Formats: sequence, structure tokens, C-alpha cells
Amino acid sequence: MWVGCVLLVLAAALHSADCSIGGGDTWVAMACGRYTLGPWAKEHPHRTWQMKALDALGVHVTWHDPFGAYTRPYDPADRGAIGWVNQNWLTHVLFYKMKTAFGGDEYGPQKGEFLIVVYKFLQAILTAVFAYWAARVLGAHPLLAAGAVAFGMLLSRSFIDLRPNVSSILFAAIMILLLAYWRQGRPRALLGMFPLMVIWSNVHGGFIYAIMIFMIAMGAHLVQKLFWLSWPDRFVAVSKRALWYLFAGLLMVWIIPAVFSPYGGENLLHPLIIATGQEGKEWREVVEWKPIWDRLGFGNAEPYKYFLGLFLAVFVAWWVWFCRRPPVEAPRRRRGREAEPTCWPKIDLAHLGIIAITTLMSILSRRFIFLGGVVLAPFLAEMTQQLINMVRLRRQSPQSLATGPLGPLPLRPAIVLAVLVLVPAGLIGREFHRYMDTTYHYIDKIQDEDEGSTLFRRMVGISAQPVKAMDFFRRCGFAGIVFNEWTHGGYDAFHQRPDPATGEPPSKVYIDGRAQAAYTIEHYKKWMSIRFTARTGLAILSGGRRVKVSPAMFSQMLTGEGISSAVLDLSVVESQGQLSGVKGYDVYRMLTKSKLWQTVYRDPRYIILLAKDDSRNQEFLQQVRRALSERQPAPVEP
Repeated sequence: MWVGCVLLVLAAALHSADCSIGGGDTWVAMACGRYTLGPWAKEHPHRTWQMKALDALGVHVTWHDPFGAYTRPYDPADRGAIGWVNQNWLTHVLFYKMKTAFGGDEYGPQKGEFLIVVYKFLQAILTAVFAYWAARVLGAHPLLAAGAVAFGMLLSRSFIDLRPNVSSILFAAIMILLLAYWRQGRPRALLGMFPLMVIWSNVHGGFIYAIMIFMIAMGAHLVQKLFWLSWPDRFVAVSKRALWYLFAGLLMVWIIPAVFSPYGGENLLHPLIIATGQEGKEWREVVEWKPIWDRLGFGNAEPYKYFLGLFLAVFVAWWVWFCRRPPVEAPRRRRGREAEPTCWPKIDLAHLGIIAITTLMSILSRRFIFLGGVVLAPFLAEMTQQLINMVRLRRQSPQSLATGPLGPLPLRPAIVLAVLVLVPAGLIGREFHRYMDTTYHYIDKIQDEDEGSTLFRRMVGISAQPVKAMDFFRRCGFAGIVFNEWTHGGYDAFHQRPDPATGEPPSKVYIDGRAQAAYTIEHYKKWMSIRFTARTGLAILSGGRRVKVSPAMFSQMLTGEGISSAVLDLSVVESQGQLSGVKGYDVYRMLTKSKLWQTVYRDPRYIILLAKDDSRNQEFLQQVRRALSERQPAPVEP
């Protein structure tokens, strides 16, 4: 039975991770990793003692962002301007190390890229296994645990990409397992939070979730202790020793990110600034953070709605049956209370709090759907198990459940289950083997011109990145500021040759996928206003007044920002199966109408334009004019 259930979980984990998802932030990670492993940041001012300690390991973390033209400036005297707090620096270093593990030209396909794919699949498998393990520790039958976790993983398929946030979900599953062991009467399990938080607080900023969960658990168990004094047969209670371990765990999740991170206390302050107040509200308007009911949001949220519907049905049924608790004739306890029925559940306010905050997060921001599917699955399995126990207790005597909640599974259903598990697992394995064959064939021919044929490049959606355009951009050595697509910022930064003196790209990007981590909300609004003006020909002034903007005025808007070049995506935007426009066409149309910009590169999807009046472009444009004037006309064939 348990072997079949584990196979089901593994099959779901493999399939959940095999979806090709646009990887703009994957290139951001590798650009940051390359910069962090270089020597450039070592002499930057205002470095913390943690940064200096990492210098001895060859890792140089800094407050000063090297890629964006208008990222948060760092001023130690201004607490509102905290600079670039790269909370994902450890993942960035790991990604770059894996990509370059076997050498090769880092601007093109490399053998090491395959390791990043393995890393993604491995994390998905471990996430599913730890969630299944947590459900079993909470008391769920293997069938219920496997079914809930498999559902939670599969519904997350369109949200599992090659990004640091996947690690946060793995660590969240481990945390739920440690809390389950703690409630089971093994309080020392929470000591595992120490190494977990040391890694988590440097791998991804999602460690804030652990702080929230431990605060909820601590407060809930303190309140629950008071309720237990009056209703000991209704509420879960833990020993004083366990409460002290929980308090120690709370201190760990608070202190470790502030001590074992190169950014010190700012590692805690920065996500709180982003998550609260008006700024956090504005950032949540970005497509990947939209609520699950918004059809314009990133990923497929429909399966999660069914998951929440199932969870709600089980939750309501649990409370209905909980209120039908039967009296049991048994010896009286002290203070005249009757003994509780065998297997009859108790209320755990901590679990209810974790369920509530996780559900709320995942509903309001679809980026947390993966978190919701994984964290809620063990509790869904637990409540379903308790519901089955209560129904059977009402219909039978309590003693009939002494041998186990569901008892052994008969042979025939076990065979059917094995077939239902092994057949899908075999099909998924066959498809994965086909991907592997293609990848190994490509590794043998690493110089192949088809850059989309590696497994890694298919999984990060390389066809959506300006591959040939940025190859041209890098060889020409354009400098200044490049106006780019949001999802291409990381690729544009990584595929420029860094300045050997500073490690910075010659042309800094106007915006990229780091968004909240690196840019101010004012700059985000400015980027949005440029897009709005290009689309409508109107500019919104203070007070909401709108004025007409000519192409020449629009060009001046960009050059006034220091923008000297633009790499635009002219592909059609598809949303929910419908065509809704062209990505960069509005900006392209306005710039070409102004006659102040020159098209220097174009392929079927991407285009590069240069500002004619920018001094940094003059030499290149003169070379182009000279080459065109000397070019002989091609013979005309009949």
C-alpha cells in the first residue's frame, strides 16, 4: 500500500515539474550569480561583517545593484532607501555554478544547464515527499495522504518554474513536517529549523512565511492553553516543555535571517516594507501576483479553485460531525468530566490559523498557489481522516477502530490501485526519457545552431527571449540604458559582456523581473506610464489631466530618461486563448514616427532601435552609413 502511494506521489511530482514555463527570472538569477562570484563588489563601501566573511569564500555580496539603471539607491543614512537586498543570492550563485560547471561559452548553450533542470525536478520530488510525510505524521492514511499531495502538486504545474521561489515551497513542506512531529510529542524536532532557516533566509525571501507560521502557532497554542483549562476534551493541548521549544523555534526564525544573512537586519525589514502598506498593494497588481479570480493573471488557477472547493467541503463536513460528538460511558475524570471517544479529534487553533493565512495568501496572489497546494494538502488529508473516523465512530462502537482508522486494504483494490499508479507513472517516465534522449544528443553536438533543442532551454521558454537580437547587441557593444521588455531584463543583462573593471553590463536595463526587490514603486509607475503613452498617445499629468503626446515628444520622454537603445518584442500577446495586442509595437510605432530613432536590427520577432542624437550611438551609426554607401547593389535575377 505505502509503496503504491509513494509511487503516486512521485509520478505527480515528476509531471508537475515537466511543464515549460517562461524563465525570465532564471536569467536574472544567473546574471546575479556571475556578478556575485566576481571580484567587483569587494571594495564597495558600507559592507556588513557578514559580507566581509563571505568575501573569504569568494562570494561578494553588495547593496549596489549593477544591472538596472533606476534601481533602489543605497544610502545608509536613509532608512527608506535600502538599496538592493538580494535575498536570493545563494540560489543565484548555485544557478551560475551549475550552468558553467562543464565550461563552454556562457552566452550560448552549455552542458551545465542540464543540472538546473535536474535541480528543479529534485526539488519538486522532495517537496512532494515531505508533504506526504507530513500528512502521514498528522495521522492520515497513506491513500488520503498520497491523494491530497498528488492533487496539490499537479494543480501547481503551471507555477513550478526554474526560480528560487520553488525552494521556498520545499522548505515550507519541511517546516510543516517538523511542526507535525512537534505536536506529536517530539519537541526536539523543531531544532531542525536552525539549519533550515540558515539556508532558507539566503536562498529566497519566502522565509518570511516561516516567521508568520511560527507567530500564528505560538499565539494559537497560548490561547488554546486557556481554552483547554475549561474544555480539555475539545482543544489540543501541548506540554509546557513543548511550548518552550515552540518559543525557541519562534526566536530562531526571527534571529537567524538577521544574523546569518549578508544583509543583516535589512533582510527582515525589506520584505516587510514590500508586503505592507501602499507599495505592496501596488506591486500586487503585477500579473503574477493577481488574485485567482482575475483571468489576466499568470498561470492556470482553475485546478486550485477545485482544490479549495474540496477543502471547503471537507472543512464544513468536519465541523458538522465534530459537533455530533457522542457521549461515551467511561470512568469519570477529576472535576467530573467524561472520557473522550477513541479517535475523536480535537480543535487545533494553530492548524486553523495556518490554513487560514495560507488560503488567504493563495487567493489574493496566485504566485502562492504552489504554496497553498503543498501546505494545505497534509491538512486536507488529516481532516479527511478525522472525518472518516468520526463517521465510523457514530455508526459503530469506539472499540472497533482500535486496530486502525481504515484497516488493511483488500487484495483486489490494491491491484487496481497499483495499475492506476504504475500506468501513468510509466507514461510519464517514457516521455521524460524522450526528453533526456534529446538532451544527451544535443550535449554531443553542443555547437548546434538550434538553441531551443536543449531540455533546459525548452523549459525556460528560450523562444520568448531575444536570442539573436542580444547576440547582435553584445557584438556591437552598445552602451547606455536599454528600454526592454519586463520579462527580458534578465536575459538582456546576462547576455552582455560585463565591464572588466566594474562587472556591470555596458547598457543597463530599464526594468527586469526583480521588480519589488530592486526597483521603487515610482519607477514601476513610470515604466507603466511610458507603455500607456505609447499605446494611447496621451500622458497623464499630476491631478489626472491628460495631454496629447506627439511621437517627437514621446522620443524625448525616453531620451530624457537616459535611454539610448530599445530592444522590443513585436510578437502578438495571447491571453486566455485570445489575441489581445502586440507587446512592443506601440513603442516601436511611436519611435519610428518621430524619425529620431534608427532601426539597426530586425528578425521575425525582435527589433533593436538606437537614438540618433545620443553621442554613444554616433560612431556605430556612422559606420552603418559608411557601409551602406560603399555597398554594391546585388545583381537582379530574372
